[in-house]
Amino acid sequence: CRQSLVSVTSYGVFSLGKQGSRTFVGAMGTWVELPAAKTLENVGNAEQDLQVILGANVLVWLAWQLGSEASMQKHFTVNNANARRRPYTLLTGAFSHIHPVHLLNNIHALMQVAPLIQAVLGRGHFGLLYLGGGVLSSLVSVVYHRATGDPNTSSIGASGAVYSLLACNSLLFPHQLYSYWGGITLTAPQFLFVKVALECLDVAIGTQSGIDVWGHAGGAIFGALYYTCMLNFKS
Repeated sequence: CRQSLVSVTSYGVFSLGKQGSRTFVGAMGTWVELPAAKTLENVGNAEQDLQVILGANVLVWLAWQLGSEASMQKHFTVNNANARRRPYTLLTGAFSHIHPVHLLNNIHALMQVAPLIQAVLGRGHFGLLYLGGGVLSSLVSVVYHRATGDPNTSSIGASGAVYSLLACNSLLFPHQLYSYWGGITLTAPQFLFVKVALECLDVAIGTQSGIDVWGHAGGAIFGALYYTCMLNFKS
């Protein structure tokens, strides 16, 4: 959205802009218009959940840098052994990053969709989408690697939770536009498709980037199911 906003109010991780009767939410340099039928009664508290989730991701990353690697592998890594002995790792793995680039990539992706989803749906839906997407992503990853005879493969990261939000966002706001690679404008569903296609291509050509495509698919499935079963059903 490239419009001149009359007033802008910052809420820390995102901002709200007003232009007449129209309201926009912005983060990381991207602005999208809130649907006119929705109210902003959730916006005052919407930032809190996002701040908590971002803070948790950063704190777990710091724990990887400063704490015991063996302990972090035990409590914040998703794999077959941990899923059997410590099923809570299906959730804690969704906050876990070792490398700063991995953390920053997921924070950037989160900031592209989280403010709008929180402002429109409210805190509860946002939290459930993130946590549920993270858990199903971890579970699908474990099941896939077990089925393919590689149960010792581990995965970490918030990407599955992010894909849950991306999938739900694509169904909620199919005409929302994103600027991809600084110049290509895509709708929300196109943006999601391109991300998935590029990851599949990455795996197909064998770049050894370590992308957990099946885990991401699990997160996206949760987001689509949440929209279909919870949001669409209620409407």
